Formats: sequence, structure tokens, C-alpha cells
Amino acid sequence: LDQLASRLRDGEAAAGQARMRLDADSAAQPVATAIARRDRALAAADEAARTLAQLREKHADAPDLLALEGRGDALDALQDRIREEAVRAGELGALVELETGLTGRRDALSRTAEELDRRQADLTRLTAEIDARPAEREVLQVQRQEAQTAAAGLADARLALEAAQQKLAHARSAQKLAAVAQTAREQVAAALSASQNAIDAEQDLRRRRNQGLAAELALSLSRGEECPVCGATEHPHPAEPGAGHVDADAVDAAERARQDKDAALGSAREALSVATSRYEAAAEQAGGLDPEAALAAQRTAKARVAALQEQLARAAALETQIEEHDERSRALASRKEELALALGTAQTALAEQTTALDADAARVDEARGPAGSVAERRRAHQRAGRAAQQLREAHLAADQAAARARELAAEVALGDFSGDDAVRAALLPPQARGELEALLQTRRTEQARLEDGLAEDGIRETDPGDQARAAAEVAGTTAREQLARAEDAAAAAERTAGHLSSVASASERALTRLREAVARVRAVSEEAATVVRVADLATGRSADGRRIQLSTYVLMRRFEDVIAAANTRLALFSSSDLELMRDDSARGARKTGLDLMVIDRRTDQARVPETLSGGETFIVSLALALGLADIVTAEAGGVAMETLFIDEGFGSLDPESLDRVVAEIGQLAAHGRTIGLVSHVGEMKQQIREQIHVRRREDGSSTATCTA
Repeated sequence: LDQLASRLRDGEAAAGQARMRLDADSAAQPVATAIARRDRALAAADEAARTLAQLREKHADAPDLLALEGRGDALDALQDRIREEAVRAGELGALVELETGLTGRRDALSRTAEELDRRQADLTRLTAEIDARPAEREVLQVQRQEAQTAAAGLADARLALEAAQQKLAHARSAQKLAAVAQTAREQVAAALSASQNAIDAEQDLRRRRNQGLAAELALSLSRGEECPVCGATEHPHPAEPGAGHVDADAVDAAERARQDKDAALGSAREALSVATSRYEAAAEQAGGLDPEAALAAQRTAKARVAALQEQLARAAALETQIEEHDERSRALASRKEELALALGTAQTALAEQTTALDADAARVDEARGPAGSVAERRRAHQRAGRAAQQLREAHLAADQAAARARELAAEVALGDFSGDDAVRAALLPPQARGELEALLQTRRTEQARLEDGLAEDGIRETDPGDQARAAAEVAGTTAREQLARAEDAAAAAERTAGHLSSVASASERALTRLREAVARVRAVSEEAATVVRVADLATGRSADGRRIQLSTYVLMRRFEDVIAAANTRLALFSSSDLELMRDDSARGARKTGLDLMVIDRRTDQARVPETLSGGETFIVSLALALGLADIVTAEAGGVAMETLFIDEGFGSLDPESLDRVVAEIGQLAAHGRTIGLVSHVGEMKQQIREQIHVRRREDGSSTATCTA
């Protein structure tokens, strides 16, 4: 403590001087901070001014922006310009996409046009082929007629062939029968010869018997009996049998033999007669032809039949070719119709797309202006907007920096200092300040130690040895370390405060920009609100109302016109018993509005179409079709729908309704329309004069006949 007191006395002068220097530094610190802030603000203002000057130089080619920047209301003027350029760029955004797609659309239209040219060429070729087909069909018909004419004698030729074949058979049979007749003739000659021989033999035997008959009678004479010849009873000289005597048995045998030969001759003659008759009949049926001539005639007839059959087959083949030709012609006509319809539709679409492309190209040309492209002009607007934004931000930053510099310059109070140099001279370097503060702190600490030590009881009995001194030094070192940590914490807090101050300034600037952006968004929203409202109404997405799309609304109005036109017809058909109306109830299609209700005037009740009878459904459908035709005619500038086909349905009508419907259809026909009715109802035949009857043949084909 004594040494401490001695040191304190020795350092009194140095401590006083350090205190004076620290007091001067303490007084200069706030002034120096204000001066530093002022200097930084001035530097920032200079930097902002230089940045603004650089931007002015950078945008020297935009005198209109510089003129706005030089106005008294530069910030508002530049803000308006920024908004204007943003709106223009936004308006050109869709046109940029439109412009980008023009080339592709032109190429696509060019390819489509080339494809349509190819289709047109196909249609031309197809038309030429169709035009040539009637002549081809006429050639086929002529050939078929020729073949049919040539084959007309086929039946006669077949009969002639059959007759030739029969004559050939008869000629061959006659040839065989001639041989049979010759054989029979030879047999008759042999039988005749044998019969003659038998007759001669019998006559010879009878003659010889007759010659020996006296001897034979003599043999039977008896004495005293009368002679059967002369009646005498005396027989002096009876005849004697000769050497060749023939008795009755031999004659009888010869007679039987002759009879047998006569019978054989008769049989042979009968066989000859039969053979001759058969031969003559066969020869007559053969036409007097021998087998060779009959065979030649049969071959000729057969060749003629084959030739005529070939002509008949050719005629059938030509008929098939004509049917195939007609089928092909119908297919080609259908294909031509489809191709022409598709080509017309495609050409209309191409014309519409070309018109739309030209309109879009005109819009793009108009939007492009003097620029090379809409995108380039849009980028020019974006660049102008960014330039205006940069000028505004630089102008605002320069104004704010200058104002800040002025504010901080006003905050600088020199007090007892003569000027900035005096303030800077009073400032201590951090190391010197730390050393002086450490010196004073050490002195205060030692003074406190001295005072505390002197105030302690028994201080005089305290051991002044090395150990006590060492303990005191450790305590002093610990205290100094704690002081150093406290100083480091203070410096860190000061740095944090500076950083937070910068963050606060940046946040303030960001808040300003956010408020400006919110104002711009509100302005754009207010401008777009009407457009969005109209778009929502047109697309049926509005939050109020029935949410019906514009296209549906238009269809509903047109549908009402069709219903009104249909009711005129329906009143005639139903004797005013039925009337149509559009259904808006919950049962109707809320998204389309195209449902129907039927008012039944007989009961004054509304009915859904599903409850209509067959006849009611037919007349309602017919009335709607006619009403639609009337509306289409009215909407198409007077172009009338000239043809109407009604397929079936008449059988569901009662006679009275049928008469009314047919009468109304007759009125339509009387005014120039062509009405085609398809029906199996018998009553229609009595009411419709011009008729086409289609009847099915047994072979599956059909015929059509017309009556008038």
C-alpha cells in the first residue's frame, strides 16, 4: 500500500494530463460522429449526384426523359412515364407472341394451301374420271346388249342340240336296227326256204301216198266187205304197195313239219316286220341322216350352244361389270362429294385463317411502328421504363442524399471547438484512448485499492511479502482481462448498432418502393376491373347472375326464335292444342338453357317432351324442323332450304292429324319446295300423287318404279 501510494503520487501529473486529453476526446466524439455522418452524407450526396449525372449522360439519346427529369415535378412525371411505358409494354406483350407466331402460321397456311391444291388436283382428276364413266358405262351396255342379242337364240340352239343329239341317237339306233332287220330278212328268207321245202316235202309225201292209196286201201279190204271206192264185194285184183309207199303217219309228220316251218316263217316275218318298223321309225326320227351326218350336225349344234353360252356368260360378266361400274361410280361420286365438302370446308377455313392472319399481321404492323419488330418496340418501351425508373430512383436518391446531408450538417454543433480540425485534433486514436483510459482506470483501481486497503482493519499487520504481492498481481490481471472483454463487447454493440441503422434505412426505402408498387397495382386493377367484369359475364364465370356463357345466351335467343316459328306450324298440326316454350326450370339444362316444355291447351298443363305420344312427338319434331328451316332461311339472307325429307312417323298419326300434316306439306310443296316422304302407310298412297315404289326381287336386288 505504501508503494501504491507512492506510485499514485508520482503519476498524479500524468493522470491529470490524461484526464484532460480524455475529456477533450469525449467532448469531440459526438461532434466528430456528427461531422463523420455529415461527411458521409455529403459523400453519398456527391455519389448520388454523380450517379444521376452518369444516368443523364447515359440517356442523352432520350431527351424526353431528361426533360421530365428536369421538371419541378420530376418524380411524379417520371412515375407517370414508368407507368405509361409499363402499360405500353404490357399491351404489346400479347402482340409479341402474336408476331412470333406469324411466320409459323404463314408456313402452316402455305402448307395447308399446298395440301388444298393437291386435294383440288385430286378432285379435278376424280371429276374427270367420273365424267368419263358414263361413256365407259355406255360401252359396257352396248357390249352387254350385243352379247344378250347374240345369246338370245340359246334356247333354240339348246333345243336344236337336243334334237341333233336325239337324231344322232336315232341314226345310230337305225344303223343297228338296219342290221337287225337284215338279219331278220335273212332269217325270213331262210324260214321261207325251209317252209317251201316243208311244203314240197309234204306235197311229195301226199302225192306218193295218193299214188299208193289203192294199195293202202287194198290192204284194208276183206272178202265179202264192200270196197270203199267201188262198193264191190269181190276184190279179184287188189293193188300192191310200191317201193316208195308213204303211209298216213309220214304225211302227218310232214304236215306237222310244214306247219312248224310255216310258224317259224310267220315268226321270222313278224320279227322282220317289227325290225323293219323299228328301223323305219328310227330312220324317220333320224331325219334320214346316217350316223356320220347326224354326228356332224350334233357337233355343229353343240358348237353353236357353246358359242351362245359364251355370249350369255359374257353378257352376265358385262352385267356384273356394269353393276361394279355403277357401284364404283356411286363410290366415286360419294368420295367426290366428301372430298368437295371437305375441300370447301378447308378452303373456307383457310380463307378465314388467311383473313385472320392478315388482320393479325396488320395489327402487328400497326403495333410495330417504326421499330423493326413488336418485340423490339416492346423492349424499347421496357428500356424506356427502366431508364425512367433508374432516373427516378437516382433523382430520388440524389434528393434524399442532399436532404440528408443538409440535415446532418445542421446537426453538427462545434461547441467550444474552433472548427472541424480542432475537433479532429482533440480526437484520440483508439489505442491512445485505450492506453489513457487504462492508465486512469489503473489509477482509479489502485486508488480504490489504496483506500480499501487503508480502511481495512489490521492493515498494518498485513504481510508485505512476495506471496501477497503475487496474489495481488493475479487479481489485477484478472480485472484487466475483464475490462478488455467489456471493451470488446462495447465495440461489437456499436458495430451492431451501425448495421441495424443501415438495415433500417434500406427497409425504409423498400417500404417506399412497396407503397409505390401497391399504388400502381391498384391503378391497373381499377383499369382492368371493367374488362374482367365483361369477360366474366361473357364466359359465365361471374359471381352473380345465372352464369350463362355469351355463346349459350345467343343460342338461347336463337332457340326462342326457332320455337316461335315452330309454334306457327304446330298450331296447324295440332289444332292449337300444343304449344312449345323454352324450359328455364331446374329440370332444364342450367348451363345450356336449351330444354323444351310443351303446353297442352286441352288441360292448360305444362308437359315434358318425354310424355308426348308417338303422333305428338312426330308433329312437334316436324314443326321444329320447319321452324328451324324458316329461321335459317331468314338468317341466311333469303337463301331457302329447298329440299326436305321426312322419314316415317306418319303411321303414328290419327287420320285427322294425318290429313292436316299432309295438307301443310302440300302447301310447302306448292310454294316451290321439294318434299320427300318415306312411309309404309297405305293412306299416303291415296294422298300423294308422285310416288317412287321400291320392290325387292327374289334374287335380293330391288327395282324402283315412278308414278305420277
